[in-house]
Amino acid sequence: MPDGPASGWRAQIAPIIRYLSVMGVKAGNIVTGFIVTLLLARAGGPEVLGGYAMAIQTAQLVSILAVVGCDQLVLREVATQ
Repeated sequence: MPDGPASGWRAQIAPIIRYLSVMGVKAGNIVTGFIVTLLLARAGGPEVLGGYAMAIQTAQLVSILAVVGCDQLVLREVATQ
């Protein structure tokens, strides 16, 4: 393998693969959060679930949008509500 930077088609798809891997990790985090939310709903009931679920899902949404640089916009919109 050459020691220099990737060239040709590898250089073109490297950012795409990196982006897809980051989004795959984020999707895994969201699925895990959803499962934890379901387990908490069964264990704690609806009164515990409401605040927890809203906080977790909002944090997950902001973390996904942070990858594409929109996290500050989302936080400003949520803060004005």
